[in-house]
Amino acid sequence: MLLLKSIKSFDDYLNLSPLIIDTNSETIDAKEKFDLRKDIFMYTKYRTGHLMYLGTEVTEKCDLRSLSNYETLLEEYRELMSAIGGVEV
Repeated sequence: MLLLKSIKSFDDYLNLSPLIIDTNSETIDAKEKFDLRKDIFMYTKYRTGHLMYLGTEVTEKCDLRSLSNYETLLEEYRELMSAIGGVEV
């Protein structure tokens, strides 16, 4: 998910992908993914090397580390935090 400064130009944007995740497109193709729920998840915190999320409809705690793109989301989160203030993660 990108936040654009202007719809006329794609030069200035902020990548919000690590902060908002839609798991509806995730294929449940492995045993470790059976606990994944289809929902939109919002970032809540970063703790001990893991991103924490809350679902918009799911009320139980979900571990999203089994997402196929989790490592990419983690790297994008680190880049985002570096860009907005040099926060160490």
